[in-house]
Amino acid sequence: MPRRRDAPTLRFDRIFRGVGRVARSSGTSSPKEFARRDALLTELADAGQLEALRAFQAGDLLIEHLIEAKRSGELSSTYLLRDVKLDQNLWDALDELYGASKDRSTYHRYHSAARKFARVALHTLGRNARVRDLRRVDWQLLRRQWGASAADWNHLRRMISRSLTHWMGDVYDPFRREVVKRIPREKEMPRIPDITIALFWDILARTPDFAQPCYVTLVATGMRLGEYLRCDKAHLSRVTCSIDVPGTKTAESKARIFVDEALWPWIEAGIPAPLNETWIRHYWKRAAREMGKGELRLHDLRHAYAIFASDAGVPTAQIQAALRHAGPEMTRRYEMQRSRRSVAVIVGQALLDAKRTPTDPHVIALPRGAQPPEPRPDHRRGKRRARLLADHANNRGDGAASGNMSAEAL
Repeated sequence: MPRRRDAPTLRFDRIFRGVGRVARSSGTSSPKEFARRDALLTELADAGQLEALRAFQAGDLLIEHLIEAKRSGELSSTYLLRDVKLDQNLWDALDELYGASKDRSTYHRYHSAARKFARVALHTLGRNARVRDLRRVDWQLLRRQWGASAADWNHLRRMISRSLTHWMGDVYDPFRREVVKRIPREKEMPRIPDITIALFWDILARTPDFAQPCYVTLVATGMRLGEYLRCDKAHLSRVTCSIDVPGTKTAESKARIFVDEALWPWIEAGIPAPLNETWIRHYWKRAAREMGKGELRLHDLRHAYAIFASDAGVPTAQIQAALRHAGPEMTRRYEMQRSRRSVAVIVGQALLDAKRTPTDPHVIALPRGAQPPEPRPDHRRGKRRARLLADHANNRGDGAASGNMSAEAL
């Protein structure tokens, strides 16, 4: 029996065997329309569509979906639930999934990718595009229209993958695997910022005193910003100079990290964070621009932690453990940079050692019997000087003199 609540619409309140109680809004206040919609639930139960009833019970399936399935004759179809999910409006589904993102986490990046995808692909797919229309997207063309970095494009790929997993309820769903397989994966260039210890302290000196503990804590621990902002006094251990990091990204993120005892006063001043995320980013970017390093990001302090450790000779395995990377691939880039720098120093020293005299940087030692090549005349410069000479002579009214003089006379 239908019953009324404070809401203007009538509600279902039924019990189905194998499902339990279904108490959901019918979406209508008309008793006649309510009876028709209530009959849809009965038809689902008679057809054995228990998964669809459970989805409706949980709110994953709406009454509008059931009405549309009845209209198309698919209410008793074995693939009802899957077809309903594929037929939902793509843009509404993305907005429902990512529309409320307000943080800077991975979810926020999915939110940004979804908004940009809607801007770029809307004119191709149309406003009435369905989830199943992802199959007909020309992803190669979209990549050329995307106009951003490889990392930004890969965020789109991950967003589509995660969305389809959420909608289809299975990471191994054939439709999801088909769509994701068609999206090209771009090779990302690992980011290694151009920062030194001296540059860090110079930038720090240009930030307000009350903000400085934030940046020292980040560079001394290698924490991600989200992890740092979640830390409070309960995560600190003064006895062992360690921090119990509340992980935010992977299972390996949640761990205990250690800090040098000499830096512990900075840690106690920086945890909990005295500023919110907006001001932490603002003061860092402003100080970096004043130093002519406006390209440095706040996340580069995590990279700086690894760079300083690698330059000091710390093995890659130890840096990986300190950064809590799941694999060595992400950490090896710092070792590669140190190796390139070492090779450059060796080559440069070899070139300097080959000088004939240490006081003349332009005289290079040559093999025995070899002679340096004769300097080639700069014909362009000679012609220019001759032309200037002729113009000068003409201005003086001495045409004969300009004809007899040559560029060598200068």
